Amino acid sequence: MQDSAFNHIVTLICKKDNRFDRRAYYFVRQSLDATVRNLKKQQPHSNQKPQHVSGFELLGGIRSYALDQFGPLAKTVLNAWGVTRCSDFGDIVFSLIDYNIFSKSENDSREDFAEIYSFEEAFVKPFLPARKPRGSLRAAWQPFPSPQLKWPKAKLLCKPEILILLLRLRRENVERFLLLNELSVFLKKTPLPGQLGAGLGVNR
Repeated sequence: MQDSAFNHIVTLICKKDNRFDRRAYYFVRQSLDATVRNLKKQQPHSNQKPQHVSGFELLGGIRSYALDQFGPLAKTVLNAWGVTRCSDFGDIVFSLIDYNIFSKSENDSREDFAEIYSFEEAFVKPFLPARKPRGSLRAAWQPFPSPQLKWPKAKLLCKPEILILLLRLRRENVERFLLLNELSVFLKKTPLPGQLGAGLGVNR
C-alpha cells in the first residue's frame, strides 16, 4: 500500500477513534515489518511465504522495535501517543484490519493482545540501575543502557531539547524517570523520522 493511502486510512481511523496519536499506527506498521524481517532471518533457507504473525509474536516484535528505536524513552513515547498497555496495540491492529491494511486468520482475536507484559516490565526495567549486593551503601549508578541494547536509530534523540535533558540525567545523578516526564509534551509535537515507513507489503 502506498504511504498516501495509508495516511488517508489512518486519518479516517483517528476521526472515529481519537484515543491514539496517528504516529502509533505508523509505529505498529513498522513493527510488523520488522517482525516479519526477523522471522525471515530465522528461516533463511525457507522458500515458503512468510508465516502469519500471531498477536503474541507481534507484541514481542513491538517490544524489540520500541527498545531499538527509542531506548529508555520507549514507554514515554508510547504513553505520549495514548498507548499504555498491550491491549491498546490490539485495538490499533484490529482497526487496521477493519480497513484491510492488515489481514487476520480465523484464529486471531483481540484476546491475543491481552496483557502479555506490562509496560513497566518491558520498557522501563531493562534500563533500571543495577543493584549491588546487600550491604552496599547505594545502588550502582548506570545512566545509560548496556551496549547490548542498540539505541537509538531514530534521530529523535538528536533534538537539542532532548539532548539537554539527557545531559541533566547524567550530571545530576538523579532518578532518570523523573525527568522523562518532561519529554511528553515535546514528543506530542515532534514528528518522528520516517513515520510513513517503508512497508514490506503490509497486508499479509
